[in-house]
Amino acid sequence: MNKCTTLHWSYRDFTNVPIDLLYYEETPEEIYLKENFLTSIPAWLLQLNNIKFLHLTGIGQLKKLECLDLSENPIKTLPVEISECSRLLELFLNGLAELLYIPDRIANMRTLQTLSADRCGLLYLPASISKFIAHVRMFNNLQITHIPIAYEKHFTSFYQQVQNVPRTTIDPYLFLIREKETNKILLLPIGTLKVFPIPSCENSVTLYDHALRCINYMNHFISIHKHNEILNTLPTVAMKNHIKNGPISMCNFCTKLLYTSYYLMVVKRRNSTSKVIFTCNFCSMFCSNYWMSDNKAKYYPVEWEICDN
Repeated sequence: MNKCTTLHWSYRDFTNVPIDLLYYEETPEEIYLKENFLTSIPAWLLQLNNIKFLHLTGIGQLKKLECLDLSENPIKTLPVEISECSRLLELFLNGLAELLYIPDRIANMRTLQTLSADRCGLLYLPASISKFIAHVRMFNNLQITHIPIAYEKHFTSFYQQVQNVPRTTIDPYLFLIREKETNKILLLPIGTLKVFPIPSCENSVTLYDHALRCINYMNHFISIHKHNEILNTLPTVAMKNHIKNGPISMCNFCTKLLYTSYYLMVVKRRNSTSKVIFTCNFCSMFCSNYWMSDNKAKYYPVEWEICDN
């Protein structure tokens, strides 16, 4: 059989990885298997050590997958299709030095019990995670500037050391704020377009976000984010991408979905020498006031401002 370095097996309606690959004189360095109907990844495929690039977009058909370990690979982005693996219990992302963020749709998988992303290149943590996750490890992500309040129960003393470490080159469209107590710069999740201080005018969240919530509500009846024919009817590409990729956060009080605009509270623990920075996201002043009334004995708010540059 002829030698080849690239193998294109995408859009073939495969339900299994063809065993023919084992009989190539030389294993291809690049294998494209995207948008097939694979229900499992054979162990022998992962033992072909000549593979440099394996494209598996559409990994969402793996309905029986319980553990996915992508550790120690040059992976830059995670496909949101991972969130369609409806039985996934454990996700290991350790040593992905080029991974800058974890999509919120993945972090909020209801089945996920363990999420481990040690020694990655994360710029920030997903603003919300599933309440069912029991074990979270995020050690040695030295570019993280703050901790979303959703991680409070998983918090360890390690995070006290990771604020304002010099970052890699950052896209100028990312959203930065400065907390005024210690003058630290905080990087907010990708997709943030507007944040409102507390107190602020009520009903400041944009109509665009309200529209996205209404569209997302239809996911209770049909999984819109998986149907391109429906997504393509939306008026803008940005709206299509927001629905497909999922919200960037949830309200820390009522769990309403947040997409591009939200009320932001920066807080620190009372009577703590570490002064770790936590962030809270809310859909309204109503929710922020109720959350603060329940937590004022534990946290105090810190003023912040948007960084113009």
